Amino acid sequence: MPVLDFRFLILELKKHNWRNYIRSNNPAAAALLSKMGYSAKERVQVKLEFLHMLVRMELDPARNTLLTGFFETYLKLNEEEEKQLEAEIGKIDTKEAEKMMEITTSWERKGRVEGRVEGQADLLIRLLKKKFTNVPTEIENQVKALPAEKLQQLAEAIFDLETFEDVKAFL
Repeated sequence: MPVLDFRFLILELKKHNWRNYIRSNNPAAAALLSKMGYSAKERVQVKLEFLHMLVRMELDPARNTLLTGFFETYLKLNEEEEKQLEAEIGKIDTKEAEKMMEITTSWERKGRVEGRVEGQADLLIRLLKKKFTNVPTEIENQVKALPAEKLQQLAEAIFDLETFEDVKAFL
């Protein structure tokens, strides 16, 4: 006799045609387009329709970022496809195209900022290792968790720090 018996329906997104959901005003449907059934030739069209959906739903920037992040996790266009997408966006209504480009450029801008902060943290950890040889993992993790402004301050102070105690005090 089973103690627990779970019964649930299975939703196989790959078996669903993405075109059936592009008229939906459901943000989850927009994000899940990237997991639905589409051919390699349709990748650009799927992303274009995803952007149409976001523009139509007029969500706040935080929700746009969340949905775009999910979508991009599963359907990341290559360089050639990105160029095709830009060409397709150029063919549509100017106002809607501007909104689409705003969504994509804000996502790219956020990614570049995060990448710079990550790179700066990695560089500072390498400098600390060069200066002090053995850097505890605890300090590495603290440096990686610093906001951009504090990383900049550490970069300026790194040559003034004499001991790990100085580093810990700074952090």
